[in-house]
Amino acid sequence: AGFIMQQRAMPRKNYSVYCKDKYIGFVSSGTYSPNIDKFIGMAFLDKGYQNIGLEIDIKIRNKLYKANVAEIPFVKTRTKGIKAFKEV
Repeated sequence: AGFIMQQRAMPRKNYSVYCKDKYIGFVSSGTYSPNIDKFIGMAFLDKGYQNIGLEIDIKIRNKLYKANVAEIPFVKTRTKGIKAFKEV
């Protein structure tokens, strides 16, 4: 599942993910997105915790930071896909 951080903190691989003080998974990757000016990431979450908008907590350096489960891709593209090129 994808997630967007609500607070300014960098999620990293293997950080723990919680929902209401219950461990529900771990971060698989995280980075900063200049397109949306937020920190984003992907995590493996237990069944039933992948609902878009669900508030989760990421444990970073023994402190919990708020995030929301988000739809992937994080940024919608404006293209219709790859168009075929005609050979000359």
